[in-house]
Amino acid sequence: MQSYMNSSVTKNNMLNQRLAAVLLIHLAFAFTSNCLAAKTWKSAADGDWRVGTNWSGNLSPDATSFIDITTNSGVTVIIDALTDPTNLTVQKLTLGAPLGATNTVFLSNIGTNSPLVFQSGLELLDGAAIRITNSAVLVSLTNDHVNIDGLLTLDSGAITFEGGNTVTARVGRVTSGTLTINEGAVSFGVVTVGGLANSSGLVNMTGGAFNISSSLSIGRNLGTTGTVAVLGGQLAVLGGDTRVGDAGIGYLTVSNATAWLTNLNVGRDAFSAGTLSLANGGSILLSNDLSIARFSGSTGTVFVTGGQLIANDQKIYVGREGSGQMTISNGSVQAASLLIAANLTNSPTGSFTMHGGSLNLSSNLFVGSTGFSTGQMVFTGGTITITNSAATAIMSIPSGAVTWKAGTLTSDSLLLTNSAAQFLFKGGILNTKSMKVANGAAFVVGDGVGAATLHMDGGTHSFANGLIISSNATLNGCGTIIGTIINHGTISTNCGVVLVRPSITGQTKTGNNNALSFTTVNGQSYTLEFKNALSDLNWSALPPSTNGNGSVMTIRDTTANTQSRFYHVRTQ
Repeated sequence: MQSYMNSSVTKNNMLNQRLAAVLLIHLAFAFTSNCLAAKTWKSAADGDWRVGTNWSGNLSPDATSFIDITTNSGVTVIIDALTDPTNLTVQKLTLGAPLGATNTVFLSNIGTNSPLVFQSGLELLDGAAIRITNSAVLVSLTNDHVNIDGLLTLDSGAITFEGGNTVTARVGRVTSGTLTINEGAVSFGVVTVGGLANSSGLVNMTGGAFNISSSLSIGRNLGTTGTVAVLGGQLAVLGGDTRVGDAGIGYLTVSNATAWLTNLNVGRDAFSAGTLSLANGGSILLSNDLSIARFSGSTGTVFVTGGQLIANDQKIYVGREGSGQMTISNGSVQAASLLIAANLTNSPTGSFTMHGGSLNLSSNLFVGSTGFSTGQMVFTGGTITITNSAATAIMSIPSGAVTWKAGTLTSDSLLLTNSAAQFLFKGGILNTKSMKVANGAAFVVGDGVGAATLHMDGGTHSFANGLIISSNATLNGCGTIIGTIINHGTISTNCGVVLVRPSITGQTKTGNNNALSFTTVNGQSYTLEFKNALSDLNWSALPPSTNGNGSVMTIRDTTANTQSRFYHVRTQ
């Protein structure tokens, strides 16, 4: 028994020794393989990627290589048309340089059919620079990211990230990074510009095409700054949001270029600040809403100084839940709706200013929301058109103030029905098919100084507290007015029917003498007519007719000797 046990122990020891030897062999093989895969630039001077003696191990990079160029000071590694295709596919490149230095990888004229391929990663650190001229880079990743804390420049050719929406390009992840596109095509899944706290990112386009299949975040996190300047070429973000000031500070400028965007937020999360600038030659085309200051605590600002912003069938929120501002001084804006602090949640604030250009809306314009928020609108030039083929578009001011100094506003309908609504019509031209003013104040055309015109394009215009035409102001066009009119300016209408409906303001009777008072306007003739019974078929006139003078007038019936008599005033 004892002999059997000793034999068993001996066999077990021998087996363990063999397993340990095999394990050591595998570890040695793995260590050797990793050493062979790691490759660093050992030359102190510029040189060619394809020359093996420039690299550790004296061999050129291949598909197993994890390349590190970080300890050199100011070298340029050149990849040219003479580079063998077997040297153009590697595992990963980590590129950087010591403080104050720059190490560069320069792709020159290798064409786009034989790209430089990174199979498992690309990392640009401080002091890194990749320049691509008539060449291509392909990054093949899944559920991963590429950090660009350095310079990545495409002069011509292509940069492509495979992996679709699962791959994120971080421009300025830890410190600062810059992506420059002069020509060629760049295709990414998700792009963030400005990453961790105190980092900054810059994307600068002067040409080419930048295609983002998912989302673009500019100023990703709190304490970051992101800037995207599209000064040429075309930016397309078609699969998700474009956030200018996501949780940090973001800037987007479009000039002499086109941006195709899906859902645009300018200032998104609390404490964020976003600025969008659209300048001459620029076009922004939206397939979803534009939200300026999307959520509570955010700040968003939009400047349109030229170009065109097209958001057909979409809404523009100026202060959706945060604090938003929009200014148009030139160019054109098209949308279905403009909502200035008109949301019913989180009491947003919004201000809209127009100095020139054009704004065309097919549905409505709202300033403020009753009981929730107050909007501000100042108009000093340009044209605003709120109309559609069914003539159902409206401008409504539930809560806020509109100050109109110059320019032309055309709206199918204008509504001021809340006491918190103000419309200060100091100058310019207002064209409307119908109006309803019941905010507790008279509607005043002009301020007595600037030229102002209210043009009626048919329909009914109701003024619960009267209409005042100031000096140097004009009422023209054709329509039916309900309410009193005080005229200090000019009434020049082209109606062939009743223009103004007078209101009887008082009646007194002394014996057979009945005096009736009613409102008048300049340029209209008034005749008092009566019936002794409502069942009578016809009204009888009491001549003579009287010409209106813009104030309340009185006509007397000296034959009121019946038990009852009914009156109305006819105008022509």
